Amino acid sequence: MLSFTLLGAVTATRAGRALEVGRPQQQAVLSVLLLAPGRPVTDRQLIEAVWGEDEEGWPRDPTGALRTHISRIRRGLAEPAAGRDSVLASITRGYRLELSPDRIDAHRFERALADATACRVDDPAAGWALLGTALELWTGPALTGVPGAWAERHRARLAERRLAALELRFELGLRLGRHAEVLDQVSELAERFPLRERLHLLRMRALEACGRPAEALEVFRRTRRTLDEELGLAPGAALTELYQRIRRPDGRPATRPTPGQLPSDAADFTGRGAELALLLDGLGGLDGLGGTPRSAAALLVVGGPAGTGKSALAVRAAQQARAGYPDGQLYADLRASQDPPAGAAEVLPAFLRALGADPHGPADLLAARYQQALAGRRVLVLLDDAADQAQVGPLLPRAAGCAALVTSRSPTAAAAGGRAAQDPWPDAVRLVLGPLDLAQGCALVAAIIGAARAAAEPDAVGRLVTVCAGLPSAIRAAAGRLAARPRWAVAELAERLARAERV
Repeated sequence: MLSFTLLGAVTATRAGRALEVGRPQQQAVLSVLLLAPGRPVTDRQLIEAVWGEDEEGWPRDPTGALRTHISRIRRGLAEPAAGRDSVLASITRGYRLELSPDRIDAHRFERALADATACRVDDPAAGWALLGTALELWTGPALTGVPGAWAERHRARLAERRLAALELRFELGLRLGRHAEVLDQVSELAERFPLRERLHLLRMRALEACGRPAEALEVFRRTRRTLDEELGLAPGAALTELYQRIRRPDGRPATRPTPGQLPSDAADFTGRGAELALLLDGLGGLDGLGGTPRSAAALLVVGGPAGTGKSALAVRAAQQARAGYPDGQLYADLRASQDPPAGAAEVLPAFLRALGADPHGPADLLAARYQQALAGRRVLVLLDDAADQAQVGPLLPRAAGCAALVTSRSPTAAAAGGRAAQDPWPDAVRLVLGPLDLAQGCALVAAIIGAARAAAEPDAVGRLVTVCAGLPSAIRAAAGRLAARPRWAVAELAERLARAERV
């Protein structure tokens, strides 16, 4: 049977016998197919993975060059008895690798990580064993020797997944009492990644468990200094809370953690001045300037179709209003547009950990504990991409002084008119987003590609905004391509997108 490795050098074997995988460009083609087993991969996706997205860097006949690589891959994977391969199928304008993911080490690693995550609470020993086996699959940097920006992106993604697996294994090891073993491994990794706070957190926990609290406190001080010097940031809530607890072994209560989970604000955010003002007014949290706190939590809902910039607007508003919520800000992507979406059973434990409360127990207990943790505090909760009120109901704060800001594509969320009995958001301040107008869209393009470049082709910039239907997500994607290709003309891309729309 065929098997492949991507977590190191790209290799292929059949029944233990090494097969020919070719030169680096051929390995790049094979790697794209291996990361999408059973799914169609177009000629263009393969060509961009090998020669980049800029067509100026492509060979004169990229499709012909690709077919040469495909032919060589087929010869390398050919079954001796059949004289040809049985796994690489041609489809319309592309190819599909008809192979079980279990034959590819990267997919086996991802499945083991998912399984270990699922059993982290109830069976840490099983998770520890699963991750040990998964990490043994790595023989070096992923996609070693494969050239190009595509390979570099996936190399970085897989390296991040490996770090996540190591961190989870360290966490499980501490729960299993493997303190010394974890300490040796996490200390080495923390030195290699000095800006990764979770590694320092795990190192501090291991030092404390090994009876070395003074060294744990020194780890925090060094980490605080490094974060300040390199990023201008302070340590996060979890690291600070652990430091305070270790500093206070006499049992005196430490300061409650202050979560700061909001995503970063988009640097190129443009327009939406009136909408932003409405949200900031609703998030003010006071009945008038200098007045008393509201008697109930505020609820604001931003509705509208996909691509209108609901998330970007909500994040901008939340970031600007965060000073009014000194007890913290919580964030969750509810993934209503994905399968499966995130439910309260997934989000509540994360929120409770951030608030310093016990995250374990049945759903109804967690919901009650969440409201108790918010009582007497001023916390802003940002819930992105919600399906409906039923999904977010257990996550909405009830405590006076708190606020929830929800984004949703749901038609009922966008219905900002009357307050009918069936209205699922009867007490919400609602805002409906549509496309940007032409001036705002042009300003967004200029913010991304530069004012001088936009001013050199004002009509083409307007044409680009029109082709993108004024949708901020589409405009950002198109302008991002221009920013990455400074030699492209705006008019050329606008015409290319217009032709694609007419097809």
